[in-house]
Amino acid sequence: MQARDDTLAGKLSLGEAAYRQGYSDQAHLSRDARDLSGISPSTLLPERLGHESYWVYRIWH
Repeated sequence: MQARDDTLAGKLSLGEAAYRQGYSDQAHLSRDARDLSGISPSTLLPERLGHESYWVYRIWH
């Protein structure tokens, strides 16, 4: 997903990524992420790349 990759690279804010994915705002994306994973997107994005226990979130997009 281009929005995810751009956000991780610091080229795109989380709010803009949320908008590109059809969310009404960043808070909406954050609620969905917390409901699904129990973790905020700002924590989940970098953590999923470095910890093997986050493998399932590498395929979630």
